[in-house]
Amino acid sequence: PLGKTMGFLAVVLAAVNVFGGFLVTRRMLEMFKKKEKKAPAAEGVAK
Repeated sequence: PLGKTMGFLAVVLAAVNVFGGFLVTRRMLEMFKKKEKKAPAAEGVAK
């Protein structure tokens, strides 16, 4: 029973780790996309 419990816990923690990694990556990519969107808008206003 201890082995199965530890194995289940390992699988759950690994799944949380993968899901969290996707969330962090998505948030980082959104940060860079926002900067790219602001730059062309600023150039359009300057013209």
